[in-house]
Amino acid sequence: MVGLLWAWTTGGHGAEVDADSERPVATAIALTAAPVVDGDVRGDPAWRGMTPLTGLVQQQPDNGDPATRRTEIYIGFTADTLFLGAVCYDDPDLIMVANDGYRSDTFAMVLDPFRSEQTGVVFSTNPAGAEYDGQVDGFADWNWSTVWDVQSRINDDGWSVEMAIPFTSLRYGKGDVQSWSVNFQRAIRRNNELALWAPVPRQLSMFRLDLAGRLDGIEPPAARRNLKLTPYVAGRAARTGGDDAVDSQDVGFDAKYSLTPGLTLDLTYNTDFAQAEADRQQVNFGRFSLFFPETRRFFLESADAFQVSLAGGVAQLFHSRRIGISNDGRHLQIDGGARMSGKVGGATGVGLLAMRSRAAPDGEAGHDQDVDFYVARVNRVLPNRSSVGFIGTRRDDPEQSRSTYGVDGRLGIGNYGLLSGVFARTSAPDTAQESYALSLFGSYDSPTWSY
Repeated sequence: MVGLLWAWTTGGHGAEVDADSERPVATAIALTAAPVVDGDVRGDPAWRGMTPLTGLVQQQPDNGDPATRRTEIYIGFTADTLFLGAVCYDDPDLIMVANDGYRSDTFAMVLDPFRSEQTGVVFSTNPAGAEYDGQVDGFADWNWSTVWDVQSRINDDGWSVEMAIPFTSLRYGKGDVQSWSVNFQRAIRRNNELALWAPVPRQLSMFRLDLAGRLDGIEPPAARRNLKLTPYVAGRAARTGGDDAVDSQDVGFDAKYSLTPGLTLDLTYNTDFAQAEADRQQVNFGRFSLFFPETRRFFLESADAFQVSLAGGVAQLFHSRRIGISNDGRHLQIDGGARMSGKVGGATGVGLLAMRSRAAPDGEAGHDQDVDFYVARVNRVLPNRSSVGFIGTRRDDPEQSRSTYGVDGRLGIGNYGLLSGVFARTSAPDTAQESYALSLFGSYDSPTWSY
């Protein structure tokens, strides 16, 4: 069924149903002035005269019914920033706020600038203005972080939120005027209610990007060679007998350079990870190594470009936390490296990495020579949630060099079926040892049955 959902008005934007996919369509508006990101949507002159997107539909608990509370959404942009404003009507005394996004009222937006229907980014917040951002590839990787701003406030009739996302924080294709896939989700926790702009069956989530709506009229800036340089200087002094003596000093930098809007080059020299979050302490009572997630920002940028994704999770054929750690768990300084990641042509993901970690200092256990790491990952997005990819890794270790190669793929069957698999081989030339891994996974999720 095709019908007009929102009327078009001068200076505003509306949404209609796309005739081909029956997905909602909206148009972003070029703003004459940037909104003040303070959470006051209705009081900001930048949003006046615009017709909001409304009519969110429940996913839970009553799939397909209108949302129990009205939500108004505004989308606009300036020359360098994408802006979002949302008014979430509610009883202010009943609003739930918590650090845990699963126990708090939230508002989220997922974007797929390349319209790949498989990968994108998500931005979420709560009535307290907490920032949640992640990369989407069938599921959300919340370790990813980028530069953006969000502010929320609780009003007499609910709460409102404003987001400012610089175009430099996003990756997108070429074209003066572009169409992106988008969806919006509001959570009202006291009702266990999830409501979305583009309806999604109850067994799926807003990360099912082939069911997202379309946002037309976006005019992102042309490709620019953005360069970001982050230098550091660190020193350490020891006091002996009343005299100060410099014990050590380090100088290094991180650099980020945008080769294209979708492809980024990261460089690092004498890398310092002082800003990384501390690991959560764990006690290992098993015979397998503990898994610690990556927290170093240099490796978090487009980490999904180096992952082999399966419907049942992620096959960890490459884990960047092994870079800069000796075999006995000691920290090793990273001399430097280069990393290129992103998309080529919107459908092909590329990840290339080369790093060198320094030998352990004299008298400490670990490597007595430098260790080099190389990773190459290419994957191609195909129609109907399908994809095919290849990954190769190489660790040149004086004690034992090893290589890993793998192929992976996903095949979407209809709207609800999915097959995925990966085959990998690891070899250690110095010992002639070889290991193989094979994983096959199938699922079927319809509104009635799940296998």
